[in-house]
Amino acid sequence: FGVPRIILANQLIGRANIALVFDELEADAEFDFYVLVDSLAALHELQSAMRDRPLSRPLQVLLEVGTAGGRTGVRTLEEGLHLGRAIRDAGPAIALRGIETFEGVFGGEDHAGIELAVLAMMEMVGRLACVGCEEAWFAAGAVILSAGGSAFFDIAAQVLAAVPGNREMQVVLRSGCYLSHDSLHYARMQARLRQRSGAMWSKGPGLRNALEVWAYVQSRPEPRRAICAAGKRDLSHDLELPRPLWWFRPGFHGAPQEVASTLRVTALNDQHAFIDSEDGNLEWAVGDLVGFGIGHPCTTFDKWPLLHVVDESYRVISGVKTHF
Repeated sequence: FGVPRIILANQLIGRANIALVFDELEADAEFDFYVLVDSLAALHELQSAMRDRPLSRPLQVLLEVGTAGGRTGVRTLEEGLHLGRAIRDAGPAIALRGIETFEGVFGGEDHAGIELAVLAMMEMVGRLACVGCEEAWFAAGAVILSAGGSAFFDIAAQVLAAVPGNREMQVVLRSGCYLSHDSLHYARMQARLRQRSGAMWSKGPGLRNALEVWAYVQSRPEPRRAICAAGKRDLSHDLELPRPLWWFRPGFHGAPQEVASTLRVTALNDQHAFIDSEDGNLEWAVGDLVGFGIGHPCTTFDKWPLLHVVDESYRVISGVKTHF
């Protein structure tokens, strides 16, 4: 697709996957590619592949920081120091270019506790970067400090941008929601971010939802319930159920009407959404259109190979192909 720079925010494991990457690196000398390493085993996997098929230039890697009980990444500073030194000693075929982490593994309702955990993770990235600079771990070029940053981009940016060292640092945030904010999960995270940032946040509206899934009302089986023709195959539901935002009756409404907060999606089947009214006030009829807000853009994108781009009046003006 002509993308010149890619951070594969994961370990590169498996002969066929490694071969695919090596083919691309050899086919295009300008292709700027990075992959994560979080263990000696992952490092040895890459070294073994390079012995079988040497590259004409170094393979660029980032050391990954994780957390106990989390996903991938070294768990402690000591593990990180040991791995950083091992990657340095694996040169020149493998070039350590920076430190990476993903703070989105923290979840729950204890916002203060989560934010302290995110802060500790970022500080560990900074500490490893400082030691790496002192001990000459890193190959030539700016030292990359990278985090996910979707819900905590203020903490990630502030801490990583302040990391000292005798090398140029380049901070890279990889927010999965940079393509599209949502109206539920990330909307709440943004509200919390604004509380943390205080006066640093501008008076503007900030990020706004840009992804909706529309479906017809296909059945009104009970007075308090409507069934819409969209379900698990159409709407993200891994973080939370979607929420009806807009109601439109063709030939009657001039524009979509805002949906009352008393209407909620209570269940999803493969291709059906159950919407129930808490107060019994449900004016919808078969043939009406409902616009749903979602709580995780990524797992809605991967359900739709074509997204329609609309203007403020919901006229389709273009389309976007997805490759999730």
